[in-house]
Amino acid sequence: LPMHIWIIPSQGGEAQLITPGNYNEHSISWAPDSRNIVFISNRSEDPDNNQRSDVWRVNIQTKEITRLTALSGSAFQPRWSPDGTRIAYLATSSKVSTNDSQSDDTHLHVMPSEGGIARCLTKSLDRRIENLQWHPGSESIYFTAADKGSLPLYTVSITGESIQLIIGSECQIPEYSCNADGSMIAFLRTNIVNPPEIFIMNSGQQEAL
Repeated sequence: LPMHIWIIPSQGGEAQLITPGNYNEHSISWAPDSRNIVFISNRSEDPDNNQRSDVWRVNIQTKEITRLTALSGSAFQPRWSPDGTRIAYLATSSKVSTNDSQSDDTHLHVMPSEGGIARCLTKSLDRRIENLQWHPGSESIYFTAADKGSLPLYTVSITGESIQLIIGSECQIPEYSCNADGSMIAFLRTNIVNPPEIFIMNSGQQEAL
């Protein structure tokens, strides 16, 4: 059976299906105003035999579904910006996207929340981008990217002008989270001789450990 998006009142009650149909939906992200949800879905003619997933939006009141990207590759991890004006997502760009093909690296893209032209922010970084999160101020995005056995945490401005290494050049940062105003980052840090431990640092620091 297809996997769909349902919503349920926070205090409990009857669940409501908002994405009926014959396609799978996953990787949801609420809009800050709670009126829309973005998600990933492959709605091509033969979705079982290709990897052409796109970013879609559903209005939770009208159940109207809108396609926001038309990629030759695949989209992943859509994330609505805290101010509601943009959507960030990961994507591949290869035109060869069968289930048996070698996928290319995922890169970070940003587009207007209503859809439109997307910009790739990490084209200059020859690494596979993962685990993206918006800074609470909506002017930059954090992400991880594996590099020679390490998994560093980076940040990039929404203009794409600069990519900065935050922490992790000789370790791995599998999980991280910002506080409400973005001034602090909590993260797990591990390497080949130490188990994961929790650290905290000022967001303005770089390579603090």
